[in-house]
Amino acid sequence: MMLLQLCNQVFPRQYTEDLLDAGEERLLRLTHLTIFAVTAFGFLETLRVPEGEYLLQSAAGSAIGRVLIALAKQRGVKSINLVRRREQVKELLDLG
Repeated sequence: MMLLQLCNQVFPRQYTEDLLDAGEERLLRLTHLTIFAVTAFGFLETLRVPEGEYLLQSAAGSAIGRVLIALAKQRGVKSINLVRRREQVKELLDLG
């Protein structure tokens, strides 16, 4: 999945929708999005969780946590996600 598609799925629309117009800020946002995706991918590669098994993560509402949920879902890995705030639950359930 392309990075921008993944980010549009995972992050609030206002974070990604103006990437094409933001100048210097655009570069900073693209850098963050790339780092989030690569870090989450690295976690999955390192842990080698088999398809159908579970992954437990804390801070699931963080940027990396959100990307990890989406990537795990693509790989068929089930996730148990811990968050601080109750209002994050529905948001994360919508991701997978």
